[in-house]
Amino acid sequence: MRRTFPSSYLVFASLLLIPLLLSAARPRALNSGAPPGAPQSASECSDSPQDCKKPVSYLGESKGCACFACEYGKKTQRILCTRSEADKRAFKLLLPRGRIRTD
Repeated sequence: MRRTFPSSYLVFASLLLIPLLLSAARPRALNSGAPPGAPQSASECSDSPQDCKKPVSYLGESKGCACFACEYGKKTQRILCTRSEADKRAFKLLLPRGRIRTD
């Protein structure tokens, strides 16, 4: 049986689709409903204020875990959270002077 030209396209396309299907079939973590950057466990709420660079924005506190956006508004922005009262005070010292602090 002679192979036709369009069937070679079908083979090529199926080879390209295999990695796509395999990546879609990988199990993913279930969404817990928490906002991005919110800690999932106590161990994830232990960031150091030394890892934070200005400008800083206070995001809020939930269940004793306070979160701050470091390098706020920049491409390198990241969210750091802590439960330690000393670290919370150190993060709040990084806030701009005009901002209201919640001590």
